[in-house]
Amino acid sequence: IDIPDGMNAVADQGNKEAKERLKYGFLQFFRVISAHFDHLVIVLDDLQWTDAMSIELLDGIIGDKDIRTMFIGIYRSNEVDEAHYLSKTIRDLHAAKEKGGFEVTEISVGNLDVSVCEEILIQLLSVDPSPSSRRL
Repeated sequence: IDIPDGMNAVADQGNKEAKERLKYGFLQFFRVISAHFDHLVIVLDDLQWTDAMSIELLDGIIGDKDIRTMFIGIYRSNEVDEAHYLSKTIRDLHAAKEKGGFEVTEISVGNLDVSVCEEILIQLLSVDPSPSSRRL
């Protein structure tokens, strides 16, 4: 694969500087987007699989007062223990919410049983709730 000449210089500048440029780019992107929308909601699913850099980017965006965005983070609590960096970030958000001017709300949702899933599917698919439909 041929790499354009300018790209080699970017790769050689070091990992830390590349991370800072990426973080700066994300912050600028979200500043511009949030300046043009009054109500911007971003839903991030499967946060239990995020890496440390992604959490750091998210933390930088949440902590930036120029970015007016609501984040909804979804993760499987049974896959995140107290040592996971997502747990640390959640603890840090709770600790910083008073001085940060933002709210943190946690909602725990348990497993859905089969009958609840059946009802959701019946409503979504607009099918007859007869026993024959439930077998599908």
